[in-house]
This record gives sequence, C-alpha cells and structure tokens, in this order.
Amino acid sequence: MKKKIFILVGIVAIIGAGAFLLLNPEKSKSLPVGSTDGTVVTLTADGFSPSEITIPVGGTITFRSTTGKLFWPASDLHPSHLLYADFDPKKPVEPEASWSFTFTKAGMWRFHDHLAPYYTGTVTVTE
Repeated sequence: MKKKIFILVGIVAIIGAGAFLLLNPEKSKSLPVGSTDGTVVTLTADGFSPSEITIPVGGTITFRSTTGKLFWPASDLHPSHLLYADFDPKKPVEPEASWSFTFTKAGMWRFHDHLAPYYTGTVTVTE
C-alpha cells in the first residue's frame, strides 16, 4: 500500500513540474533585431548577456565586462578565432574598458571569451 502511495505522489510531482515548466517558459536572453547604432553585450559572472543577438550588416556590438577581470571576446573556433578572424581584439580587454566590433559579413557567428571559453554567445548578422 505504501509503495502505491509513493508511486502516486511521484507521478503527481512529475506532472506538476511539467505543468509548471510549460506555463512558465524561460525568458529569452535574445535581443530583437538591433540597429546599426550599437548593441551592448556584457560579460557577467553568469556569462554574456544577452547571449544571442541579431543585427544587420554594418551593425556594431560593444562588449564590456562587470566581472572585474580581463576578458577577450572573439569568434569561434577557440583558440584560433578563424571563423571570423577580424572579430577578435587580438589581446585581452581591461575590465573597465570595452571593445566594439562592426560586423560586415552576414551569417551566424558564435563567439566566446578567449580567457574563459565556457562563456559563449551567438551573433546573427542579417543582410
């Protein structure tokens, strides 16, 4: 009898968790299509925010950090950055400084922090 009650409670808990997830979807960390005026991406202790950005060709993104540490935003692949070689400051950026890049090529460009490559994001550049 106890086993049946335990199983029933487990099933109800699973259904409840599923309903909660369906009714409370995670808020997107994406930005709507940006303008060429500039978008700011901030590296925090939790990673890049926003982590997904869409901008037009000619759009500029400014990268900054609130971690108090050097950072180095650059295109994938790590460590070569060859998918979009120009999307690389070629050296670490000071914590209180920022680095801006203007995207001249359409495409989906994954990026990371070269000094902490587990921090990642994606820039989609549209025609």
